Amino acid sequence: MDHPTPGTSTPTRITSHLPFFGCNASRDCLFSVRPGLPLNDALETASCLLESARGAIIAREGLESANAAGTSPNAIPDDRSAIHGAAYLVEMAKGIIDSLKAATPAPTVVPSPTTVSSVVTFLEARLADSLQQAAKEAGGAGKALYQGRVSAFELALEMLRGVAQ
Repeated sequence: MDHPTPGTSTPTRITSHLPFFGCNASRDCLFSVRPGLPLNDALETASCLLESARGAIIAREGLESANAAGTSPNAIPDDRSAIHGAAYLVEMAKGIIDSLKAATPAPTVVPSPTTVSSVVTFLEARLADSLQQAAKEAGGAGKALYQGRVSAFELALEMLRGVAQ
């Protein structure tokens, strides 16, 4: 593999077009990931979607626990919209991550080793945090959420390390 010097042009990873979220009996896809977006932007968006899904699940579990214990001042009906919303957010994050698996190279300026190193350090910290959070979760949707984040950060680090070598 050629290792260009910083400031020269080399391929980098960007999103590829990926339809997802089948919406009818034919499984025609309603949404798609736009091609050509930078890896970091796509991963950050996936992370935010997963965090929002996690928040919805935790909020719903908290309300269900309060209802079951009789400590909720406003008992809520059996409304599963928060869980459905979380599932849609996870589906969108999965679409982004799947798009990155099929990412295509695009010409760009090679970042300096210092820049790549700082991004790798940032992602390693996020990975470590997600691993700790996954270990704390007993199971279910919360654990799956953090395991998904771990996979995304590992994929990003693998790609970045390949660029840096």
